Amino acid sequence: MEHRGYRSELFRGIYEKGEAEGEARGEARGEARGKAEGEARGEARGEARGEARGILAVLAARGVPVSEAIRTRIMECRDVVLLDTWIRRAAVVSTAAAVVREKAPPRAAAKRPVRRTRKA
Repeated sequence: MEHRGYRSELFRGIYEKGEAEGEARGEARGEARGKAEGEARGEARGEARGEARGILAVLAARGVPVSEAIRTRIMECRDVVLLDTWIRRAAVVSTAAAVVREKAPPRAAAKRPVRRTRKA
């Protein structure tokens, strides 16, 4: 903010002091906000990393081989909701590729019992 300046030394000092305090407050707020955002990202990153390790652990325990490409895709994913979906799939699928597929396969329609009519 530009100011034309005060003629009085007293007012010029007050203005400059207020300006410096305002800048310091703004910097402190910016640092606090940046720190809070960084911590939140770190927590989310840590949670995602844990979920990814869980997926790989489930697949390993079940004896399902995991290619390096799929392992990298799982470990680089940061979407906790998607990782949660993948960990549920890891418990039941037969291949690692089935864990990270884009869409769930269509479910087969349930067979309905055939109604038989009585013969009169």
